[in-house]
Amino acid sequence: MTYTLIENDEQLANACEHFSQQKVLAIDTEFKRENTYFPIPCLFQIGSVEKTVCIDPFKIENFQPLKDLLSNLSIVKIFHAGRQDLEIFYYSFELLPRPIFDTQIAAAILGHPSQVGYAKLVEEMLGVTLDKSLTRADWEKRPLPKDQLDYAANDVIFLLQVYNKQIEALQHLNRLHWPDADCEAALNESLYKIDTKLAWKKIKSIHHLDDEARLAASLLATWREETAIKKNRPRKFIFDNAVIFELAQKRPHSIQEFENLEKIPAFVKRKYSKKIVDLMNNTSSESSFTPDINNTRLSDEQNGKVKLLQKEMRAIAEKENIEATFICAKKDIEKLVLGERNLALLHGWRKELAGNKILGMLE
Repeated sequence: MTYTLIENDEQLANACEHFSQQKVLAIDTEFKRENTYFPIPCLFQIGSVEKTVCIDPFKIENFQPLKDLLSNLSIVKIFHAGRQDLEIFYYSFELLPRPIFDTQIAAAILGHPSQVGYAKLVEEMLGVTLDKSLTRADWEKRPLPKDQLDYAANDVIFLLQVYNKQIEALQHLNRLHWPDADCEAALNESLYKIDTKLAWKKIKSIHHLDDEARLAASLLATWREETAIKKNRPRKFIFDNAVIFELAQKRPHSIQEFENLEKIPAFVKRKYSKKIVDLMNNTSSESSFTPDINNTRLSDEQNGKVKLLQKEMRAIAEKENIEATFICAKKDIEKLVLGERNLALLHGWRKELAGNKILGMLE
């Protein structure tokens, strides 16, 4: 295995010039996020058939050649489970590489588990066992040890080989273009743009609260998100969802009421008491944002339809050797029963494979 460590602008420009002549490139990133809101990009790996490089972003001043490469529409960029990698590029360069091919999506279409990991896929498709002991290595420290660079380079060297085998398999099954829609969906900028008004969606139990408590929770979640961004710290470092849930239920309207809450950690009381009480006193403001939560409950008859459609979905999935939930998750079948039609199940290959039959059964 050979690769080049890129540590200056000239090396980067030369590598990108080579890569700009390729039709496909394998791409991966290493980053650190334990103590920050935004991920810290620590290494970019890019591979072609002839060349593999590990780019040290700490040593680069001019990223324009890399940005031009990522934006080159004539080159397919291959990722595995690329959501976090795409997020890195979006936050770092305000762009999303396109077009892309995600080998995890293709693997699901070819009969692998929908969340299959890279090492497992390499082992199953190439017969190569990768060392994954460095998954949680510290990628921010410098200099990077050789074993970490080897590990990082492997993530694109074998990715290219997996891609080539997947293309052959997809062609054999007449499924070559099946991954296209899912890959394109991953390039929707709304997935990566931060909307603090929607921070309440991070609180899974919010639908259990009454209207006023939900409003309180949404205000707290928005403020927590804004504070985490400003401080560049994980939202849990401000306070966790359990604190939001407790405060939304109790809604303290004075410092004394807030101090008397037993389940609130001392550091939250010490640092944020005044701001939180002010937020709780604003829950009746007409301009406040109210989370739109669908609390629609399915009737017994509708639940029966969901079960019947799920059974048919499993039968189709088994016949086609694809996980049923990858074709259509239960929540989307529920939405279908409730009357929604703007669903992935009713578009593209999913529609032809299962959507038409499922909809026909329902109607």
